[in-house]
Amino acid sequence: MNRMYGSGAPLSIWHDFMVNALASTPRTGFSNPGVAVPPEPEIKQDDKDKDKRQG
Repeated sequence: MNRMYGSGAPLSIWHDFMVNALASTPRTGFSNPGVAVPPEPEIKQDDKDKDKRQG
């Protein structure tokens, strides 16, 4: 664990725990519980913003 930073250490511990906890659970496909994911917003640039980036 000498080279783990931030959430890397807890994440690897949680991963190992869950792999062992679910080892005898049969795999099933994921079914969406009805949550709709909105589309990504369209990003528009104004002409006045172009002047700020050029300088």
